[in-house]
Amino acid sequence: MTDKTKSKNLTNKQKAFCMLYAQGDMNASECARQAGFGSPSAQASRLLKNDAIVGEIQRHQKHLAIASGWDEPRVIAEASRLYARALEDGHLKTGLDVLTKIHDWLGMAQPKTVEHKHTHAFEDLLTRARAPRDITPHQDQLPN
Repeated sequence: MTDKTKSKNLTNKQKAFCMLYAQGDMNASECARQAGFGSPSAQASRLLKNDAIVGEIQRHQKHLAIASGWDEPRVIAEASRLYARALEDGHLKTGLDVLTKIHDWLGMAQPKTVEHKHTHAFEDLLTRARAPRDITPHQDQLPN
């Protein structure tokens, strides 16, 4: 199902909620109230859990960003400029914060997981271990 097909399945109230919420001027409860929903707080929570609603909000946000002239390459270019300026001015913390944001926006923050499989039981390792050795240095090896 395409994004346009999903948005056609939304009610007029849901579409109004999406447009209002995408603008970012109000919280979800206020958007639900202005869209005409009864019990706006409960409805707002329910609406934001709906994948079709979230997709429609994202679609509106993308259109608003493009209309304002702010697209992904421009945001990253501007952030890169701010990063360079922060370093020039000696504001290392600000530079690191901007660099972290760029890192996240580019999707470089994917967690890396490593799976380790243990093939030996702890008891098996104990039985295969050699007798313990005393590694205490001799008196003549100690500094005076």
